Amino acid sequence: MYCAILGKMEVTMRQAKGYYNYDRKCVECGNGFKGTLKQNRCSKACVLENEKYIKPYPGLPTGTVGAIQELRVSIDLMANGYEVFRAISPSCSCDLLALKNGKMFDVEVRTGYERKNGWVGCPNQGIRAKHLVIALPDRLVYKPVLC
Repeated sequence: MYCAILGKMEVTMRQAKGYYNYDRKCVECGNGFKGTLKQNRCSKACVLENEKYIKPYPGLPTGTVGAIQELRVSIDLMANGYEVFRAISPSCSCDLLALKNGKMFDVEVRTGYERKNGWVGCPNQGIRAKHLVIALPDRLVYKPVLC
């Protein structure tokens, strides 16, 4: 970092100790950079540039977006012959229960994102259901696929 008062580069303690002196390769763009042992991306700008994340409903609260995504999944499951039941409490172990041919599936719905390389992800903290549906703006990804 450049210090205008002293007219020279200011070195942080971590830089002085060689904390950022490891040769790394960015998993997003493939460029080489100097970073920490755990760092695998060259910059936040690179991550944002390589993500194809589109906010599906800009301006709406996250709880409302979650409810919309649950309804999208419910419609998709019903169109495929499932009986669908929604949780009333936000602290339930799953968002939906789907029933078909005597088999019950507990389903967690998460709003997800996709990177340019095709990787699909979502926040994965606190998932207790056995089936996950990642709701992308243009499609739904079932993990694992419901039988």
